[in-house]
Amino acid sequence: MSLFYIIPGISMQSKKILSGLLSAVIFTSALPVFAANDNFTENTKPLIEITFDENGTKSGSFAATIGGTVKEHGTVDYVTTENGTKALSLTRNAGNYLELPDGILAEKEAATISFWLKPGSNDNNWAFMTTPITNGSQPSGNKEQYLGVFTKTNSITAERYNNSGKRLSNITASGDYTEWRHIAITYETNGTKIYVDGKLEISDTAAVDIKSLMTSDAKTWIGHANWGEGEGFSGTIDDFKLYGTALEENEIKELSKGKLNGDAPLIDTTPVNIKKSVGGNPVIKTDGSGNMIYSGDPAAVVIDDTVYLIVGHDVAKAGGGYNMPDWLYYTSKDMVNWSYGGVLLNQADVPWRKYRNDAWASQMIPYTNKETGQTQYYFYFCTRHNENYDNGYIQYSIGVAVADKPEGPYTPLDVPLVDGGITVGGRPHSYEDIDPTVWIDTDENGMEHRYLMWGNGSCYMCELNEDMTSVKDMNNDGEITMGDKQPDGTFTGDIKYVQCENEISGQPFTEAPWLYRRQDEKGNYYGKYYMFGAWGWSEKMAYATADDPWGTWTFQSVIMENTLTSGTNHPSVIDFNGKTYFIYHCGALPGGTGGSRSVCIRELEWNSDGTIGLMEETSAGLGGFTSTIQTNDGKYLGHDNFKNPQDSGEGIYKIDIKAFDTAMNTDTAWEIVSARSVPDGADADNYVSIQSENRTGYFIKSSVSAYSGEVETKIASDNVGTMGAKMSYKTVKALDGSEKISFESVAYPGQFLCFADGTLKTVAPDESDYASCSFNILHNTADDHKASITNETVNKENITFNLNNADGQTVTVYIAEYDNGTLVQAACENNMSITSNSQTITVPFIKTDNKNDTVIFVWDGMKPVTDKKSIE
Repeated sequence: MSLFYIIPGISMQSKKILSGLLSAVIFTSALPVFAANDNFTENTKPLIEITFDENGTKSGSFAATIGGTVKEHGTVDYVTTENGTKALSLTRNAGNYLELPDGILAEKEAATISFWLKPGSNDNNWAFMTTPITNGSQPSGNKEQYLGVFTKTNSITAERYNNSGKRLSNITASGDYTEWRHIAITYETNGTKIYVDGKLEISDTAAVDIKSLMTSDAKTWIGHANWGEGEGFSGTIDDFKLYGTALEENEIKELSKGKLNGDAPLIDTTPVNIKKSVGGNPVIKTDGSGNMIYSGDPAAVVIDDTVYLIVGHDVAKAGGGYNMPDWLYYTSKDMVNWSYGGVLLNQADVPWRKYRNDAWASQMIPYTNKETGQTQYYFYFCTRHNENYDNGYIQYSIGVAVADKPEGPYTPLDVPLVDGGITVGGRPHSYEDIDPTVWIDTDENGMEHRYLMWGNGSCYMCELNEDMTSVKDMNNDGEITMGDKQPDGTFTGDIKYVQCENEISGQPFTEAPWLYRRQDEKGNYYGKYYMFGAWGWSEKMAYATADDPWGTWTFQSVIMENTLTSGTNHPSVIDFNGKTYFIYHCGALPGGTGGSRSVCIRELEWNSDGTIGLMEETSAGLGGFTSTIQTNDGKYLGHDNFKNPQDSGEGIYKIDIKAFDTAMNTDTAWEIVSARSVPDGADADNYVSIQSENRTGYFIKSSVSAYSGEVETKIASDNVGTMGAKMSYKTVKALDGSEKISFESVAYPGQFLCFADGTLKTVAPDESDYASCSFNILHNTADDHKASITNETVNKENITFNLNNADGQTVTVYIAEYDNGTLVQAACENNMSITSNSQTITVPFIKTDNKNDTVIFVWDGMKPVTDKKSIE
């Protein structure tokens, strides 16, 4: 592959165009051409260079660009690459290969092979071999003699054998080789190195007598090895060079630069550091040592000025089932910054547990005993019971552990608080007695009640005694039972079978109840009781309400759709510093699924009547910020409002990235964060990953399609934990020379994000693509919003509000109406001149339904100048 430097005013699109201009831009017609900062010397000329544009005959011989005659064996082909030049194409037949001049490496003490590669199969494809064994195959008994390179779609292996009964270990560079990659291998007497795309991937220091292999009659092949009856190569090779020395790393980096086949000018990839969001979701990412950690089933509680967040600790590998050895806790004083506290309770310390990996959902609550005045902390949990039941199940049961401090140590009771063998309400199964939640309240008569609710498939509730460690005997019969079932489905005993009225057909209560009640400014509880929980499968977050904890409970609505990354979810709702927070889990971290989860937080916003609208997942969360990404023609990158099918997989979807005329909802909002993968030695500040705001864990990803074999660009999750490079991009100066930004793929160096033909792509651009590879980034941060909206009113035919602190700006006002998150209609007033510090603005707007949500957006050019404002 030749690299050219650019003379201003000369366009270089192909070798054919360049043929008449070589005298102007190439140092010499007999030598390979490099960029103007040439690191090569006379001693590092290639012994042979084959560009495969030398008009090979496919069945005879041809003259290499440098180095003599190349013989063609069998059937070889020369295919046209994406840039209109030729490359060698072979099928895996031992008789199809190229033979280089005999003894081409004679008397050399080192060698470098350089070529561009695209393997065609995952077999051992012999790209190169040189050997002094000229008759027959390589001998048996570990007496092989050769230098060789064989390739697969997931690895490159270098072999160097001068054996006398013992073999050296190979060295292999694993990776994705399904697309064009530059490969360079250096062989020396004291070691071997493999470089991929100019970067050293692996090396060793094994001693091999290289010189004795390089005899004057040694055979050298491309696409062939003399194993047995011969082995071949399947795939495509371009710009092959063979050197009689070991090139230095800077020289190899020069060989790897530029676009495939050297047809385009070198692209300026000067890095640019852009603003990145921090403090977003998931909020729990690491343990106390900074190691990535998975967590699920959040349970928060406010104690004085601190929030304690208890989570089940997931240790399953990517794609594995639940494996949860303990419960951990974190603390925060602002809901954004969380500190690792440690293990709250290890399941192995529960006397009655069956196994050690069932640390499922829990809740901790403080309680002050009225008689003693002592405040203690009660941790309610579930795990499998070591009792064997007649129904053959290993049943889950509800337990409790007690501590004198919120962080513990906690001492579990010797027996379960609620034995799973008691409950017989709905559809009995081994895990119907899980996910406890506790609520303490005082009724209108001043009587205190301590409620415990739990369940999966069936929902149960009881009251606790003041000791908080025993169930109250409601019917005073001396036993804790469910009693007899009545015709209406209720029971006469101490444990109530809870049923919700008005549930959505096909989406009954599943699990994870969480009891809650609103508080006024003085901390007094008021209004209805709320039971948040999971309904349907995969699980949607929803809620029911009741006038009394004993019921009747009435299902209200879904408030969060099932996530794309985890089949389960679990709510926790708390009030802290005047706001209500909704805490949930998904599978957003690398390798995350339903068994490897992550805890997230967002604010819960109440309607004036105490109902709750549909909330989306949020990647930016409480501490991060979103950005919009604007294409060259002023549109906004985004995705369709994809919803997870009800019985879905976890992290399996790939969603197209499109462009939209406006940026009025979160489908066009992105969280730009630090890159998931940064090349060794690179400055991490110059790399980013781009996450969907409303599909947490779904990032812009460039990867080879298993169907088309082409690089496709979509939003997708990393549910296997190995896709970091494909979700990471170097931020560089805009290719079109503007003040915008371009994104170079980490997985595919030299390829850039490009919006063309109605979709986002990853391409190796020529000059005609540069504008499409350049993007304007608009950060939606609180610091950027100096203006504000106040005094908003809704009339029959218009909406009026005051816009403050925007004096001198020319703004565009958008008003949008949403029905449960779906855009119903929008109005826009363009180029409104703001001439006072508090200006009244009126926009004609007639709502289709007064129950729908209405939101105001104010922009100056393409930059938001206020936070979006919801109005009643």
